[in-house]
Amino acid sequence: MKLLRCLYLLFALFSVAALAKQPVNFANVDFEALLKQHNLPGLSVAVVENYEVAFIGSYGKKEYGAEAYINQHTAFGAASISKVITAIIATQLSEQNRLNLDVPVNNYLRRWKLPENKYTTEQPVTLRHLLSHSGGVNQSGYSAYFTGDDIPTLVESLNGKKLRKPADPITVQSSPGSRFSYSGGGFVIAQMVIEDVVGQPIAQIAQDMIFEPIGMTNSTLQQYGSPNFPKNVAKAHNFDGTLAGGTGLPIYPQVAAAGMWTTPTDMAKLIIDFQRALRHESGTVISSKVARETTQIQTLKKAGGWGLGWMRYMADGNLEWFSHSGYGSGFGGQVMATMEGGKAIIIFGNGAHKSRVPVIESVISSIISERNWGREINGTKIVSNKSQHSDMVGHYYNINRGFFSPFNETVTVFVKNGRLLLDNSFGTRMPYELLPTENGRYRIDQFVSAEIGLYKGNIAFFHKGADQPATALTRITKDIQPPFVHARNSGYKIGLNAYKSWVAAYPNTLLTRITTFERLATHARNEGRKQEAITFYQLGLHFHPDNETFQAGLSELKVKKQQTMK
Repeated sequence: MKLLRCLYLLFALFSVAALAKQPVNFANVDFEALLKQHNLPGLSVAVVENYEVAFIGSYGKKEYGAEAYINQHTAFGAASISKVITAIIATQLSEQNRLNLDVPVNNYLRRWKLPENKYTTEQPVTLRHLLSHSGGVNQSGYSAYFTGDDIPTLVESLNGKKLRKPADPITVQSSPGSRFSYSGGGFVIAQMVIEDVVGQPIAQIAQDMIFEPIGMTNSTLQQYGSPNFPKNVAKAHNFDGTLAGGTGLPIYPQVAAAGMWTTPTDMAKLIIDFQRALRHESGTVISSKVARETTQIQTLKKAGGWGLGWMRYMADGNLEWFSHSGYGSGFGGQVMATMEGGKAIIIFGNGAHKSRVPVIESVISSIISERNWGREINGTKIVSNKSQHSDMVGHYYNINRGFFSPFNETVTVFVKNGRLLLDNSFGTRMPYELLPTENGRYRIDQFVSAEIGLYKGNIAFFHKGADQPATALTRITKDIQPPFVHARNSGYKIGLNAYKSWVAAYPNTLLTRITTFERLATHARNEGRKQEAITFYQLGLHFHPDNETFQAGLSELKVKKQQTMK
């Protein structure tokens, strides 16, 4: 077995070295131009085709303004992609009969116990719940710490001590298994379970069970300040080019949720092992059982599909992907791999969200298009009748307004020229066409892999392999329209009243965010609708009186200060 493993690692290293000379315009992408356009310091990419690494590329700098350039061995903070490693470890331990994914986690916890309440009395929380974000646990995510900060221990994190906002202790806030609610806190509990069962820190467990056996030589769950922290790393940056936290080296004590450092090349090795296991070939580390268990749809509740650690709702190119994204403080990336066919894209960047995400999205789109990975989906030849279309028409409210929902807060379904369309952009982008299937449901081109359709009057997800549909969008009463519709059609005064009514009905609405008003105003300007742009700038100022972007927008449109609230 050791000989086979060594041969596999030598082959992987040879393949990666040979690919270092691939052309920089792979898939017709000008990486350097993208970095410059979006003010992103650096980027690293790996592409897998036919179960082999087909391309690796590294661009830009580890630190803005310095002369240290990124190479294929440069590690990036992976943020929430770390959760995948945690889920794999837990599932491997289950395969080894060292723990059970369906046993209450309090049976394993030694240093801390999950507080019992009315929800856990009905249904105890299990690792399966936590790893699929269906445990009903609070604390969606964690902020980074930096050198000099008072960094919490794992127990302090679970008790809400020394945390950035929200600084709440971990509690169960809904019945486990009843709904999807993204929770980094759940993965901190999973980390403690794993450590208490194995008797080692999870960083060492990951090294022994995954990183070293697969040959992920530039990957670690160790944090900055540890003797084993890598030397070749891409530093995190703010949008203005300064280093995040002063050092650009974030520290996450909640390592299972957000603390991994890795490279696209290393992640490609893991992905290939996964994909080979999915087609029942013997992998180096990942067994077919672990591959199937972690990628199997565990919940559709409020998400488009989620496994253990892995997202399962992406539909880029109309392919079935297992994936995860990472959004850290000035760094992050995307790992996405096909369930069949051995294709994958892994990208990391070391800039702020608004610098990094557009580059990553552009690269993914270009690779899928230029490499001809995508496939068309066609509606059934059985033409949907008008009654079926009209039943779907209306405004809908997204019950999952938080992390990792494919939908915005409100969605509109309408008919135009005989085609059933879904607007997921507040009217600022081209709508998606709903393509009918033979079972009376719909597929959405390049949007979400699950079918959607009506279920008890609402729109629900239907996914192959899932036990039952899960409501995603609840229908808004016919006499109510989203507030931006009123503002767009009737101007500031009526729009403001509509927004106030909406806020009263939905106190935690995201429709009054700065970015939402910016998006609406910018779209109106680009379309030449000056008065509409003014309306949304004015509404933005009402809810965010000191916002300079809205003030500047009105000034550019020649609106005097005394006119801004009329």
